[in-house]
Amino acid sequence: MLQRTQSLWLFLVVICGILTCCFPVITLDNMQSGYSVGSVCQYQIDIFGLEQTFANGEELDEYLPVAGMTNYALMIISIIIPLIAFITIFLYKHRIVQARLCVINVILMAGYYAIVIWYTWLALNMPDVVHATSWHVEVPLALPLVCIILTLMALRGILKDEALVRSMNRLR
Repeated sequence: MLQRTQSLWLFLVVICGILTCCFPVITLDNMQSGYSVGSVCQYQIDIFGLEQTFANGEELDEYLPVAGMTNYALMIISIIIPLIAFITIFLYKHRIVQARLCVINVILMAGYYAIVIWYTWLALNMPDVVHATSWHVEVPLALPLVCIILTLMALRGILKDEALVRSMNRLR
């Protein structure tokens, strides 16, 4: 079970998925646009949605969620990805199910990126609510891409195991 290399790859997916849940992925601000120091605002997108982190030239002690900009889809996907990878580790006797769960996980990770892109576009095109003109990608946004690569490596190992078992059945 845990001696297989695909279990190691899936365990790394679990760790990267948990880290993705803990950090912001996009930062939005208006610091480059010539505003005075008193009107500088900064926002971050994380699994909870859009939160204001900097206002009136000062960092906020408590992040303020922007009204109407909570993102439950991103939260659910961010929690499901490491959960599926963790469950997949323990389904080592059911390699076909493992392979299907890996494919589903890759699709969810691609959906994660689609939601982040859509959400960033939505936040930048709401000047009434969000006073941001530029955006910056944070390092944790690369973690789902790492998870996709690790999941594909695990899928490759699972399919090799399945091919080996099938070839041994043919020899009998």
